[in-house]
Amino acid sequence: MELRDYVRILLRRGWIVVLVAVIAAISAFLFSRFLVTPEYRSEVLLSVLSTRPGDYGSNLGVKAVVNNFAETIRQDDELAAVVADRTRLDLPPDAIKGRIQVDPDELNVTLRIRATDSDPIIAKQIAQTYAQAFVEARDVLNQKMNQQDRVEVHIIRNARDGERFKPQTKINTLAGAVLGALLGLLVVFALEYAAAGTIRGPQDIERYIGVNVLGAIPPATAAAGRGSPLNRQATDARATAAR
Repeated sequence: MELRDYVRILLRRGWIVVLVAVIAAISAFLFSRFLVTPEYRSEVLLSVLSTRPGDYGSNLGVKAVVNNFAETIRQDDELAAVVADRTRLDLPPDAIKGRIQVDPDELNVTLRIRATDSDPIIAKQIAQTYAQAFVEARDVLNQKMNQQDRVEVHIIRNARDGERFKPQTKINTLAGAVLGALLGLLVVFALEYAAAGTIRGPQDIERYIGVNVLGAIPPATAAAGRGSPLNRQATDARATAAR
């Protein structure tokens, strides 16, 4: 098929593509807006500091320990149990741990604790409580170490009420429209493929056999219609036979 054939198909059946795209976009919007439980996310930012800030080797050690701290927050059952108790959430440690995400930043020597929940207030409580509990646990360990070996953790940005991050209604609606348009194109070309052997008029004949159509023979029923010579002869013959 040539490019003009594709253009002709789209001009004739393009409304199908538009219709399917609109239906898919509306469906994605309604699904995201009313059928999916929204999730909210809140975060706390922690700073990891050495008690010897001018010591280059100590600073390198602090950067290396950031990842260790992040893994401790993710996996520590005792820390999760403390958070569950303080927030009064009747959840096992694994469920509490499943609601957080910890991102270490070695360059800035920080930890970002994100908590997710269907309630924005609970998301804030989980994130803030996790940060406070970890800071307190770290302070207890520091008291048992020599001053030069201590690594302190401080909260530099407290949690706020959770912000909605899922579902992304606008993104889902746009994705629905794009997928709907692709589905509409498949439907259009499937219809064209099914009708490929059907001759609808002189244009199809010219396109298939490559020559111009000079004329067309009308159907026999049209030639023998009322008022035609054939019809008048048949009428006279029936009248003669009747006499």
